[in-house]
Amino acid sequence: MKKIYDFSKKNIGYILVFLFSCLFGFLIPYTHDDWFWGTSWGLQHLLDNFDNVNGRYFGNYLAFALTRSRVIRALLYGIVFTLITFLINKIVSDKKKYTTIILILLLTLELPVFIQTVSWTAGFVNYVVPMIGVLAFIYLNKNIFNDKETFYKYTFIIMLPLGIFNSLFMENISIYNIIFVIGLIVYYLVKTKKIHKEHILYLLGCIIGTAIMFSNSAYGFISNGADTFGNRSIDSGNFIVSFAHKYLHIFSPDLIFNNYILVVVLSLVLFKILHSLKEKSLFSKLIQGYVIFYSVYATVLNFINIGGPYFRYINYLNGILTFIYFIIIGLIIILYMPKEKRTMLLMVYISIILVIMPLFVVNPVQSRCMFPPYVLLMLLVVLFVKEAKIENRYILICLYIILSILVIFRLYVYTHAYVVDINRINYIKLHDSEPEITISELPHKEHFFISTPANSDYAPKFKEFYHIKNSQNVIFKPCE
Repeated sequence: MKKIYDFSKKNIGYILVFLFSCLFGFLIPYTHDDWFWGTSWGLQHLLDNFDNVNGRYFGNYLAFALTRSRVIRALLYGIVFTLITFLINKIVSDKKKYTTIILILLLTLELPVFIQTVSWTAGFVNYVVPMIGVLAFIYLNKNIFNDKETFYKYTFIIMLPLGIFNSLFMENISIYNIIFVIGLIVYYLVKTKKIHKEHILYLLGCIIGTAIMFSNSAYGFISNGADTFGNRSIDSGNFIVSFAHKYLHIFSPDLIFNNYILVVVLSLVLFKILHSLKEKSLFSKLIQGYVIFYSVYATVLNFINIGGPYFRYINYLNGILTFIYFIIIGLIIILYMPKEKRTMLLMVYISIILVIMPLFVVNPVQSRCMFPPYVLLMLLVVLFVKEAKIENRYILICLYIILSILVIFRLYVYTHAYVVDINRINYIKLHDSEPEITISELPHKEHFFISTPANSDYAPKFKEFYHIKNSQNVIFKPCE
């Protein structure tokens, strides 16, 4: 009993993360593609081994399982978010002192990205789950990145399966894995004249996993512009125009600009780091001024609804300012961070870029695609927080209060939606013989991804998922 008590006391933060994540995972309703995976449509694609769907095999298997059991989904939510918190903590430090800020950054993630990943089962399995593997690889390279030139003992054993695992969720992450590890091999070959067997094994696993992924027939149809599953295609138009459009409407706002809480935290930390320099140049002072200006500007603009003819020009300005801000982050790493910390920071910074780059050549790109680079950006922020050496009991108390408010708010939204969902399931059972039924939409619709079937394609899937007869007409009414 004493061992259990000591373990619980030592890991109370992770235990709470696990329990609340499990609760969120149980309460969140099923929406949109979840109706596809949780019905005969999903079963048929499973029997066909997802041929002409995609090569995200691990994500597809998880989607099939999680849409059939709230309990399994709850457990996976608990495991995944606890591991994300644990791995970021372990990468940054061996202490658990950054759990609160990690959770605040997660819970204040921009709403379109949040609802398409955290609040949506089909998005969760493909965009959230693979970040465990990405963070695990960075953690296993922690000593190498910190110039200690040694891996943890027996690391080589898991590198091959980890590479395969990391390559069967998202296409851009599969490509990132290969480019990143090849870059590491070249970097350390030039730097130390050595090739680490761990990197070779990981590369082999990534190649195997990526080959399995892209062997799916769907990618042949996508490359030929004949995809019928999700209207996906390779961008064959004006690349510069497409690049600018995706950057201005997805990458800039959904990754950085609209995540003003993260921007404020990062800007204050960078200001503190630059302010602590023994020798301050005019350039460092200009950077200090810019990061504070950008954080204030982004915060204000997120609370002002600018529409009409001015929106386009404001969006252009936001994109330019965000690009400068991101470049400044890289310059701070190169020019002002200690040499022994620079490699880790640069590797994370470069990873953010590499995860995004493949998205520039495919269509469509949605807000949910920004969750993986956002997690890496969170890691970068926490690494900067450590370097800023901010130790203040009152700040920690404020962070606890903020986190408590965020958790209570999410619990309220998810609990309300769960109660309404269960009530309408019971209503459907009681009125299964009626030719027409009127059921409530979910409350807080803005916090869920397409919670009411928006077109005729999803109406049959919704009916089957909720065991509504095909002959019954369904009318949706706003939640009271």
